[in-house]
Amino acid sequence: GLGLPAFVAEGLVFRERFSLVQGRAELSPHIAASQRFMPGVTLVREGAVRQCQGTVLADWRASGPDGCAMGTGTNVFELDAEGRIVRVTGFWSAPSAPGS
Repeated sequence: GLGLPAFVAEGLVFRERFSLVQGRAELSPHIAASQRFMPGVTLVREGAVRQCQGTVLADWRASGPDGCAMGTGTNVFELDAEGRIVRVTGFWSAPSAPGS
């Protein structure tokens, strides 16, 4: 299968409310930690991806193991000339109400 180098630039910067990842080498441990400390939480894209000249917007929804929504948001991706992700900024919307 394709590994991170196929779609993530070496100098990746990923920022969101809970983390700051700098460099592709930090991304794999970050992904592993999220799976360890948030078991059963899923993040899925909501709706169509919007793209304009190397900038991509993707809305998402986080759900707990019980399927209840934990929050929603939008990620802004910046791509390099090869189409690899160089920068991601994640924006969280307000957390969902319990039971929604």
